[in-house]
Amino acid sequence: AIPPKRGGFCDHSAARNKVGLPDGLVVSGVRQSAALYNLPIENFDMREMARRFPMLRGHENWEAVLEGDAGYLAVERCIEAHLHGAATNGATLIKQETVTRWESEDTGITVETENATYRGKRLVLAAGPWADEWLGTYGVPLSVLRKHSYWYEPKDISYDAESGFPCFYFETPDGDFYGCPNRKGLGLKVACHTSGIANGPVTTGQHSPDLTSQLAIESFVSKHLPRVTLNQKNWSGCYYTMTPDRHFVVDVLPGQHRVTAVAGLSGHGFKFTSVLGEIAANMAMDNDTGFDLSCFRLDRFGERMNVKQETKKADMP
Repeated sequence: AIPPKRGGFCDHSAARNKVGLPDGLVVSGVRQSAALYNLPIENFDMREMARRFPMLRGHENWEAVLEGDAGYLAVERCIEAHLHGAATNGATLIKQETVTRWESEDTGITVETENATYRGKRLVLAAGPWADEWLGTYGVPLSVLRKHSYWYEPKDISYDAESGFPCFYFETPDGDFYGCPNRKGLGLKVACHTSGIANGPVTTGQHSPDLTSQLAIESFVSKHLPRVTLNQKNWSGCYYTMTPDRHFVVDVLPGQHRVTAVAGLSGHGFKFTSVLGEIAANMAMDNDTGFDLSCFRLDRFGERMNVKQETKKADMP
């Protein structure tokens, strides 16, 4: 669900260096998780952060948490690896076909695209920003936000991945901002996790640069990344498909025992896609997933709809 980029790359961060107020959601949340799961972290104040990471700057009342085992994922390479693994294990990959209709019957599933009709026993719907169109009639409260990412030219090599620069996440009064190191000279990626423009029905190619978003990012860069210029090397758009509680939807659709939905990853789902794919495959085959999925069930949003939806129509590339 990411329109073509202009010479850049997409990455997904599990930020190593998280910065903000000690009682804020981010820093306190990391510390709670680390204590619960016995994860190695380092804690330090802004004076120590300035000594260890002079290329980052924060308010004197903030604190930082460094997760030594965290990092980032090169999204396109991850997708290529998953597709290769699926094909190697016998999957048939069908690309660049828009799904126009699916139907669930007692005998199985029918999926129609603009080019063909496919039939099977089970269906997993992982429709990204098109999930609202497919799942709205089941009472799944999803909203889609249009987002922007930017790549800026650093003044020196201190922001390079090869120099050991970490991913970062700042919780600030102006929003939550994150970034990934400069790789192959493409620039330092910076984006805002908490902003976004409410989006209507998703179509391809609708992204265009947004000045308000860019100015917010550049204000953050000027305040907190002292060795980064405002020379923009690249720009990209993407979508966040949000649930009200920011947790995923992983469940069988009401009245549709053959259909599993994975949706609403809310901007932090890509790093979980391997396990989500495994869970969805096990659900489709009626196997035990091995996980407690109660917090991802549809019924957390209220009473589930009991009306069986036989047919759903939409356009989903």
